[in-house]
Parts: sequence; structure tokens; C-alpha cells
Amino acid sequence: MINDSTKRELWKSGEGRCARCGRPLVYEETVIDHIFPKSLGGADHIDNLTLTRDFSFVHAAAEPDS
Repeated sequence: MINDSTKRELWKSGEGRCARCGRPLVYEETVIDHIFPKSLGGADHIDNLTLTRDFSFVHAAAEPDS
């Protein structure tokens, strides 16, 4: 099961950096991503999970204020 303790473990093992771009992460703006996609049979096991930036936060920050 994927839960907050899994997210914390991924944060520690990834040293707070995005697995895709390598940039430092903001914990609240991360998502757990499957390395081998679940749709192709990837498991919810910690060895198949990683933390990445939640790009919805990135896009929202880039939008001009109305």
C-alpha cells in the first residue's frame, strides 16, 4: 500500500530530489510515480516507486495572475 510513510522513505532515499529532473523538491508538491507503469504490470512495491515534481504546481505558478 502506498501511504505517507512510503512517501517519507522515498524522500529520504532520493535525498529530496526529483527522480526525473534532479532538482530539489518541495515535499508538499511531490507525487509518487511508478518506475515501471502500473498499466504495464508494475507493482506498488517501494522498489518500483519514486518521487517526482507534481507538475500541476509548476504550471499553476507559471500562469499569470488575473
